[in-house]
Amino acid sequence: MINAEYVERSLLGTLLNDPTRRTDVPWVQVSDFTNPLCRALWAHLEKGSPPHFTHPIDYVSLSDVLRAETDLHPRLTSPSQIAALQVHAPADPHAAAYGRILVEVAIRNQILAIGLKLGSEAERHPPQKRASPSAAIEALEGLTNRWQHAGPPNPMSPVGDSRSATETHVPEPEPVPQDPRTDPPDRDLAAAETMVLGSALHDNPKGSRSQLVAMFQPRDFSDPKAGATFHAVRQLAARGDHVDEITVLWQLTRNQSDWGSGLQLGELTRDRFTGQLDPRDIQTVTGAAERRALAKASVTVTFEAQQLATDLATTSARVSNTLNEVAGVGRRFMSVPNRAGAQWS
Repeated sequence: MINAEYVERSLLGTLLNDPTRRTDVPWVQVSDFTNPLCRALWAHLEKGSPPHFTHPIDYVSLSDVLRAETDLHPRLTSPSQIAALQVHAPADPHAAAYGRILVEVAIRNQILAIGLKLGSEAERHPPQKRASPSAAIEALEGLTNRWQHAGPPNPMSPVGDSRSATETHVPEPEPVPQDPRTDPPDRDLAAAETMVLGSALHDNPKGSRSQLVAMFQPRDFSDPKAGATFHAVRQLAARGDHVDEITVLWQLTRNQSDWGSGLQLGELTRDRFTGQLDPRDIQTVTGAAERRALAKASVTVTFEAQQLATDLATTSARVSNTLNEVAGVGRRFMSVPNRAGAQWS
């Protein structure tokens, strides 16, 4: 799960690092922001190429400008608060992806507000006195139109990768160093799953994501949260969307009702995954998944065999009871003539 404020801070941090990316999100509005500092910075940006957003950023001057343009408390627009946005920006940011998330959050909130207003109207007034829902319908159509124009018409490819989302070519990953390692021969499953998930999430080495999402399924991970997270990575990659910890967390938020919770932000950042993906990591995860599948199949076969044996035993008992009943009827029938003969004699 991820809250919208973190996405807002990531977007503004990205723009502080590279103000030219402002043109990537022309459809984001001031009303999409809930964080006071982010809202103030965006309003300042909308004035068009402010000189305070040129490198290097003069935090003191920018803080003074924001203080003059808003009535926010000085602590909210202090130089340290602005610097924190820039310092904590994602390592491989994508302004358009973050902006689209903000638009989606804003549209969700507006739809909820429309629904609450209609519900309140229905409770307070009888049907003949209720206002026409035409205003709500018009608002929903406007939101639909905004969503269709939030972002480029085609799916975005990852940063630095100009391939379209429809290309089938899978680039070869960079060779894994073959230097002697000090790791024990038996790879730890949790560590191996972490390396596989981290490589797919951050595409490290370059090109490994395409191969890993084709090689593994969410059920191949022993940790359900890791499996849900890998499923989110697969969804984003299939659509050609930007993949990083922020977009994956937002996809997890969308999937929560079906897949449950995934990993948290602190478990997905790039600095969480150190080192290079080792072939033994892939073998460890694959082997463990195959063993779990065999164990599950064995349990299923054993259960079915037990169920079959129970059914056979039940059927055999029924047949035996039926035969006993038939034999009893036969004995009673055979005894009837003997009793009749005894009466005549």
